[in-house]
This record gives sequence, structure tokens and C-alpha cells, in this order.
Amino acid sequence: MTVILDNMDNIDDSYGVIGDLSISVFEKYLELDWRQLPIDANGYFTDIIKYVIWEDYGVTDEVYPAMFSELTKSEIKEIELLLQTEREKLIKHQLTYQAENALTMLGSLYAENYLFNKFIPIAKEMGTREWKRILVLSETAEIKEEYEIALSVFDVAIKESGNHTEYLRKEYTKLKARITKKTNKSD
Repeated sequence: MTVILDNMDNIDDSYGVIGDLSISVFEKYLELDWRQLPIDANGYFTDIIKYVIWEDYGVTDEVYPAMFSELTKSEIKEIELLLQTEREKLIKHQLTYQAENALTMLGSLYAENYLFNKFIPIAKEMGTREWKRILVLSETAEIKEEYEIALSVFDVAIKESGNHTEYLRKEYTKLKARITKKTNKSD
């Protein structure tokens, strides 16, 4: 995967062939049961987390959250610590883009494992700098009928003005309408 990523920087991929190959290899890698490999959770997740953080083409964005499903509580804690530690290092070295990737991955870890108690604090940290990660948290809570959390994710995120504030306000309004409709039906 690293070879593919390196080549994406050095070769004209106007037709997306290398990007498609990268997605294919990444998907196959994630399909492997790492528990059956001669590698521990820390080694596996450290490598893959760094790969996703430094991959600048978005080829892993739709695929990587699946690696956070079906984890044990201890694996979740280990991955959370890895992501937090990596993010702190990136912030220390003023690598904002990569630090934001780590923050987004942390949100995905929480969403994939329904760690609702973590949604509001991380949404507050995320703010409105990116829209999709806020929607992931809110939609996950909405699906599980955790409506208060779904709304609160938006409440805390849109308090900060950022690139996607207006878009997220519109999505928040739509969410409130959906929740009102759902809760009125059940009455």
C-alpha cells in the first residue's frame, strides 16, 4: 500500500488507475482477519492508522471505518489511545490536515462502536471545519433513536463558525423536522 501511495505522488494518475488499484488493495487488506495474522492489534492498527492519516487522495475515506467494527472493548481503548497519541504528535508539529484526519478517524471509531457518550465532546472538537464527520455522528445516533444526542452533535458543532457552518445548520433543520415527524408518529 505504501508503494502505491508513493507512486500516486510521482505518476500522472489522470485516469484514476493507481487510485482504483489503491482502493482495491486497501479493501483486500481490511478483509484480512488481522487476528489470524502474526501481528498484534497495536502493530496492525498503528500501521493502518498512519496510512489513512497520510493518504491525501481520499481513497480510504469510504472504506476505513469498517476496520473499527467488531472490536473488543480493550481493542477500542487501544485504538482510541493510538489515535489520540498520533493526533497530539501531529498537532505538536503543526500538521493540521493530518491531525484533522486523526480526529475524523476517532469520530469513526466512536460511531462504529456506538460510543454515544463520546459523540458530543468530539463533535465540539470537530466544529464545522468538515461536514461529513458531523453527519456521521448525528446519523448514527438518529438510526439508534438517540435523538437527543443526534441533535446535540449539531448544537455543539455549529457554535463554532467554520467552513461548513451554513450547510450544517441546514442539515440540523432537516434533522429536527425528521425527528419531530418520527416522534409525532409514535405518540
